[in-house]
Amino acid sequence: MTRLNLALSLAAVAVVAFLVGYVVGSSGVKEETIVSPDQAAKLPTVAKGLEHCPAKGADNAKVSIIEFTDYQ
Repeated sequence: MTRLNLALSLAAVAVVAFLVGYVVGSSGVKEETIVSPDQAAKLPTVAKGLEHCPAKGADNAKVSIIEFTDYQ
């Protein structure tokens, strides 16, 4: 098998694998769920005890983005 045939075969396999993954991955997509503010208030809060952590922005922001990092 020449290098050209090998490269074309690998490219074809990559394209087929991408298409299969796309079809399989998109089959589980459901419709968007809209949550009312009252329902959102009842959802559990993930972040607890962040009062002493450094932060930027308003304290009463509608969305908080929390980044966890691990430098090793």
